[in-house]
Amino acid sequence: MFAIVNWSYKGGAGRSCASANMAAHLAERGNRVLLIDGDLGAPGLHYIFGVERFVDDPSYLGTHHLLRGQLDEETLFDECLIDLGTEHQDHLEWSLPEGRLMLLASSYAKEQLSLDDPDVMKRGTQSLERLASGARARGFDYVIIDSTSGLQNYGGWYMGISDLVLVYFRWTLQHVEGTYECLNDLLDAREDAQQGWDWATVATSVPDIEELAKVKNIVERLQLGKDRKYYASKLGLFGAQGLPLSEIDECVQLKFAERIVTFSHPEVYGALADEVERLATSE
Repeated sequence: MFAIVNWSYKGGAGRSCASANMAAHLAERGNRVLLIDGDLGAPGLHYIFGVERFVDDPSYLGTHHLLRGQLDEETLFDECLIDLGTEHQDHLEWSLPEGRLMLLASSYAKEQLSLDDPDVMKRGTQSLERLASGARARGFDYVIIDSTSGLQNYGGWYMGISDLVLVYFRWTLQHVEGTYECLNDLLDAREDAQQGWDWATVATSVPDIEELAKVKNIVERLQLGKDRKYYASKLGLFGAQGLPLSEIDECVQLKFAERIVTFSHPEVYGALADEVERLATSE
């Protein structure tokens, strides 16, 4: 089993859409995939897949119940996972075999977990370890966690059970500069925690040549930004891992609908899924 955490310095990096479409891509290729919404403050995977009716049910038990230690392994895997192969309401017709793509969703948690409380940290860590071992025992090939953005929340928690951390960013000044600063702290935290996960960056919403041409004069006149050579050189200071493992082009369906586009536009996330499979098999 291969565990992936999708993380970003800033919101709006396309992390959740990438998490959903990557998971769908890998499931379509015959893998069993467990997708987890780990953004407790602003969960959204249930909207992307059109399964709001589950999460709107006050009896639904999701990620924040898991991290509070309120779910045992049997309850988690037998009652809480939503089968996205059959349970979805998308405007596009698609289906997967039963049990191929499963979601542990999260409703909005009004009471945030106190990560300064040792008991909270212990319960959450144990719960995530049970999740990982249970997924492995049940034959899942991938666990994909859509983490929250920034370093002040649950991201480091999820990284403790991960093999790979994918760092998402847009080709914008805020995202690149912020990602650069956060990566330094992130890698220091990895060393302090003695965790062995690998990492790579993923560029999202990459504009095409025509789009860049339209804004070139405006950007130069107002001196609002720098070109992609600067961005590449900035993140390239981390070595080859800082350069994008994959670049996801701007996609109208993603920008306005934030839905699953993998089945109708396999080229959008195909290269990313290829790279993830390559890294998983090299372990």
